[in-house]
Amino acid sequence: MPDSTPTDNTPLPIPPTEPSSAEIESGQLPNPIAPPPNEPVVPPSHSAPKTHKIKKLFLLLLILAIILIIASVILIATRTPKTKKTITTNTKKDIAVLNVGLQQDGGVPQYPINYSYSNDSIDINLQLFEGLVGYKDLTKVVPLLATNWNNPNDTTWVFNLRHDVKFHSGRTLTADDVKYSLDYAISRNSENSSSAYFVTSAIKQVTVTNPYQVTITTSSPDAVLLNQLAIIGIVDSKATLGDYNAGTGPYTVKSGTVPTKSSIDLAAFANYWGGHVYTREVKIKLYQDVDQLASDTANNKFDLAGYFSVSQLTKIKNYHPYNTEDLGLNYVGLNVNKTSSPLNTLAARQAVAYALNIPNILKISGLKGQQDGQIVPLILPGHDPSIQNTPYDPAKAKQLLSKVNNAAVPLTFAYPAGDESQVNEMAKELNAVGFNIKPVLVEDFDAFISDTLDGKYDLFTLSDTSASIDGRDILNDLLVDNQDYENTQIDKLLTDAGNTLNPTERIKDMQKVAAIVADEKPIIPLYTQTRLYILTKPYVIKNDLPGLNPGIYFWQSYQK
Repeated sequence: MPDSTPTDNTPLPIPPTEPSSAEIESGQLPNPIAPPPNEPVVPPSHSAPKTHKIKKLFLLLLILAIILIIASVILIATRTPKTKKTITTNTKKDIAVLNVGLQQDGGVPQYPINYSYSNDSIDINLQLFEGLVGYKDLTKVVPLLATNWNNPNDTTWVFNLRHDVKFHSGRTLTADDVKYSLDYAISRNSENSSSAYFVTSAIKQVTVTNPYQVTITTSSPDAVLLNQLAIIGIVDSKATLGDYNAGTGPYTVKSGTVPTKSSIDLAAFANYWGGHVYTREVKIKLYQDVDQLASDTANNKFDLAGYFSVSQLTKIKNYHPYNTEDLGLNYVGLNVNKTSSPLNTLAARQAVAYALNIPNILKISGLKGQQDGQIVPLILPGHDPSIQNTPYDPAKAKQLLSKVNNAAVPLTFAYPAGDESQVNEMAKELNAVGFNIKPVLVEDFDAFISDTLDGKYDLFTLSDTSASIDGRDILNDLLVDNQDYENTQIDKLLTDAGNTLNPTERIKDMQKVAAIVADEKPIIPLYTQTRLYILTKPYVIKNDLPGLNPGIYFWQSYQK
């Protein structure tokens, strides 16, 4: 048999062609070349030709290069630049239960049957019921159950409603429910003008245009209609009148609980159109005895409580202040119509203003606030920044009063229960400059209001708060149909301010009224009170409801 071992004269098999550099770079390597026919396959061994070793070396180097390239790409993609900072966001966390203790005013209401313009009444109702519009940041009116509105003319308001709003019963809100609610408010206003429904007095007619549109017609242009509609809640027209759970608000009355005159427990409404309700439950308790409220707060019964006097706060330790500015003022009303009274003269009225040490009155009363030189507070439209506060100047008061012949005539100074300390201080300061003041406590508040409106007393002290975030509220309350003071120019200016929707023109009219009052002084502004509340936990709570107690949409409160 022929010998298969090659001799020197027998050519060696042709070695496989080595890959080119271009092929290596492209990764497209040629297929291995098979040995020629009838040629023996050389088994792998240390004696294998060098060309096989070179091939393996190229393959290993190629694989290693590919691995290094992939690793480099991954490293570059995942590397964080040194100049880039990681940003973290704070998330809102739910408050399981918010315990609230408040000074009682109107008690727990049964809307819409029992609805007065009082701090507690409105503050509680706006958790359960909502208006076509709502408040934001104290001074803004924003869409709520209505998405938008327009005015075809000065006495017509067209409101387009949201399509996704559910009542607590599960029914969908429609324009019929809006008409039902506003018609009820209008009828109640005609029955009892002292209720909160007085804000609907300008509404002449409510018409359903389509299932999600309602048109309100007013008897005359009403510049503050939107502000007033913010406190009129829309109720389920198919529900029992007075049902606490007939609203669209973020809360319902907690299942298994019954509201009382002094307490109500609220639970988050699962189908609230406005979004997630962060404070899941709110337990509200109302107090007539504010000292007891301060004591219970000091014993950790409440997360939010108030409002307190400065002295009552001394009983409470380790709290976070939560203060709100009242959108109104405390003032002294003067009866200028009695010809036998020294207050019939401008000099005597000016003397009253100079004789009162208002920072001292606040201190004596245990209150916090800021002095007012006019009857429209700083935050309200109609305030005139050019009107300055009257400085405390008893010497000037004496000088002015010395020109008044009947300065020593006895004058009655009426006040309601709770105002003893500040009225006694004011009487002391007035008597020190030459007046003859006799304080008169009137226990029955309704009688007090009636008697002062009828001009029974020479002086009286009271407070007034805007119901619609507008200075015209206070100007109307204090000056229109006032038996103690009459001014036809003021009456006309206030009528004009109410009959124009132009904000610039109406503010000018109100500022003119404020200037007349500052000059003639039928009313002596004292101060705008700062309501002192406390938080015993560092919750994030925002004051949106103007002049109310404590002015919070609880569903938006949260913890960090």
